[in-house]
Amino acid sequence: MDTDFFYEYFSQNPDAVASLNERVDAFFIIGFTTAAELFKTTYNKEKLDKLNSAFRKSNLEILHIDEDISEKALQLIQEFQLSHAFAISFEWIFNQQNSIL
Repeated sequence: MDTDFFYEYFSQNPDAVASLNERVDAFFIIGFTTAAELFKTTYNKEKLDKLNSAFRKSNLEILHIDEDISEKALQLIQEFQLSHAFAISFEWIFNQQNSIL
């Protein structure tokens, strides 16, 4: 499942919601970049809070590149996306990971 599917799910698209509800006992793992893309779709605090709430309530687990780096990147995206649409380069994130290794 990709970002588009989860965007539809969190937007309460009936088909996407029904698809996941059929798998009520399933556990889903999404990549860090999918989570980051979803957070970048928020355009106000209400949408950001709603997305965070949906993540907490869902059976979604984020597969982190490196947990510290991806958690920090998600924090920065959430913090700066709403204030001035700050673009965080995924290349920078991957470079940070490689500099630690």
